Amino acid sequence: MSQTTVASAQNDDEIDIGQIIHTLWLGKWLIIFLTFIGGALGVAYALMATPIYSGNALLQVEVKSAGFAGLTGLSDAFAGGDGAATSTELEILKSRKVVVPTIEKFNLEIGAKPLTFPIIGAYFLRTYGGSADFATPPLAEYFDFMKDYAWGGEQIIVNQFNVPEGLYKTGFQLIILGDDNYSLNLDGKTVFKGKVGVQHHIDELNIDIQVGQLEGRIGTYFSLIRYDQVLVIDDLVKNITVVEKGKQSGIMTISMQGEDKIKIVKTIDHILATFQQQNIEYSSIEAERSLKFIEGQLPEANNDMIIAEREIYEYRLNNKTVNLNLKTQQLLSQLLKLEEGLNDLKLLEPELSRKFKKNHPLYIEFLRKKADLESKRNDIELQTSQIPTEQFETFKLQRNVELSQKIYLQTLNKFEELKIIKAGTIGSIRIIDQTIVHPRAVKPQKAIVAIIATLLGFILAVAIILLKAMLNKGVESIDQLEDLGYNVYASIPVSPTQDKLSKRKPKKGVLRLLSHSHPEELAVEALRSLRTSLHFAMMEADNNIIMLTGPSPGIGKSFISQNLAALIAQSDSKVLLVDIDFRRGLIHENFGLDAAPGFSDFLSGAKDFDEVCQKTEIKGLDVITRGKNPPNPSELLMSKSFNDFCDKYKDEYDFIILDTPPILAVTDAAIVGKLAGTSMMVVKQSVNHLKEIEQATNKLTVTGVEIRGYIFNGISKKSTANHYHYEYN
Repeated sequence: MSQTTVASAQNDDEIDIGQIIHTLWLGKWLIIFLTFIGGALGVAYALMATPIYSGNALLQVEVKSAGFAGLTGLSDAFAGGDGAATSTELEILKSRKVVVPTIEKFNLEIGAKPLTFPIIGAYFLRTYGGSADFATPPLAEYFDFMKDYAWGGEQIIVNQFNVPEGLYKTGFQLIILGDDNYSLNLDGKTVFKGKVGVQHHIDELNIDIQVGQLEGRIGTYFSLIRYDQVLVIDDLVKNITVVEKGKQSGIMTISMQGEDKIKIVKTIDHILATFQQQNIEYSSIEAERSLKFIEGQLPEANNDMIIAEREIYEYRLNNKTVNLNLKTQQLLSQLLKLEEGLNDLKLLEPELSRKFKKNHPLYIEFLRKKADLESKRNDIELQTSQIPTEQFETFKLQRNVELSQKIYLQTLNKFEELKIIKAGTIGSIRIIDQTIVHPRAVKPQKAIVAIIATLLGFILAVAIILLKAMLNKGVESIDQLEDLGYNVYASIPVSPTQDKLSKRKPKKGVLRLLSHSHPEELAVEALRSLRTSLHFAMMEADNNIIMLTGPSPGIGKSFISQNLAALIAQSDSKVLLVDIDFRRGLIHENFGLDAAPGFSDFLSGAKDFDEVCQKTEIKGLDVITRGKNPPNPSELLMSKSFNDFCDKYKDEYDFIILDTPPILAVTDAAIVGKLAGTSMMVVKQSVNHLKEIEQATNKLTVTGVEIRGYIFNGISKKSTANHYHYEYN
């Protein structure tokens, strides 16, 4: 026994694909049902869910001109060109400075909408297109509360709704009273009554409210909520997507999703307009700063030019003119270029120091470039020291004049250039495509939702079936019993006809036996096979008494006892069927008899055998019902009366079939089995566990009762041998 049990346990660890398919086939109706329900719910959700639309606009971020060529060049070299500018502007676009004006413009922190019926109300409100101003509430004549909800055509606009922080996200109700009047309710109580278009202050709650538009039937409810602006900002920023098209292209797409198409367009357009205006203002401020700096440099440059011109004029009056040779003129030209470059850097330094720290790569490159120019200038000045005195003095004065003139003209040009920039500032942001909303909703994707819901229904059904099979671990095949060494005498398929017979109300004198009313049933044929097997098995038995028991109730033990007794009687044998289940025996119902008097009355001595033994419509079959429910069933079976009954009547009948209660529930079967020549145990497919069967067998074996064979009942499978198809009852 232990070896076969170990072998069985090892086999249980293997995955039986065929058994899994068989289990799923048996639960096919649950799979079909849940798959259909899942698909139906998916379609319903796809139709009822509020559609989400997506809108987008296209803009271009141009490289900002710093007002100085030197700064732009350095920026391009060390900041990645316009890529850095695009990344910066992308972050600015989603900043609070840009988003907050839009929230305040359209009162996005105020949540005001018609109150709709749960689940289906939003669909009716969204799809209403009737000729009347407002939809008529369905079933309003039966359910008055349906009038409270909005069903189509209702609108509300709230211009102001300021509440203390403690009332943020608190659900208020606004109810139409008629004649542009409304009431504001909180927790079902009216806190204020106001008029549309009028600004009101509620002293009790410190609330300011102004309803700009309110349309609907009298009595219609609207929900009104004030949200924290910080949370609204976070939600709006999360809902806005800004993506650069291409790498360092400067072209960005801004998109947003929402339920209201008009709201999407207004929100994106206002954000872009705010962003563009702030960009222009910032550019104008930068130009103004540069202009003031250059304006301050002009008088100094002009004064330096005048002084230089006066000095060379006086020198020429007092001294003869000295012509510069070619080499000196070349040195002068080189020196002037270097001085011009240094002057450019001088004009650049204030703006650069304002924007960057000295450890910034751009500032470091600026200092390197400045030091390089100064080094070259020092080299040239060192060469000029070798020029003759008269030529050197002329060279110095001429250099000062030309340098001061160039610096003055350069500064004057920058001043005029910045005046033009300031006057015509347009910013670096250009809107290419205005906002459009795609007419087709992006969510929910109806086909995908329906498919996923259908698959989820299918998966749920499969999971339930497999989980139930895993938790149940009931016997599914004869092989499982035979692997443990149990001798199976018969396999009884489920009979749908028997299920119908069991549901009929029992009537006195009416026989409800499957073998009598439907002898052609497959289950009856299997019982005939059992009858034949018993005939040979009882040849070695001590007597003709047959006991039928089982591990647990509800496994069809009484069904087999009754029909087996009837079939044996039909083979010209005299059979006595005794119901020994004193607690819950129901054999009397199927034979149209009364429960009492019965076997318990006979054993207690209250009735004689002739008073409890009753004839049936089936020739050769007598039945003894259970009798009254005694307080001591086990003691009655252990009494001498039961022993005498078996000794006396086993000779008067060819077969005595004893229908006993489940052995794991009570010990009656162990008592009866000692006097029975043949003991059989009924087990049911998918109900009784292997351990349960083993425990029941061991319990009988300990008391000295040997189970001759097992009857496998309730089989529901497709037989490939004879192509019979059995269904669940």
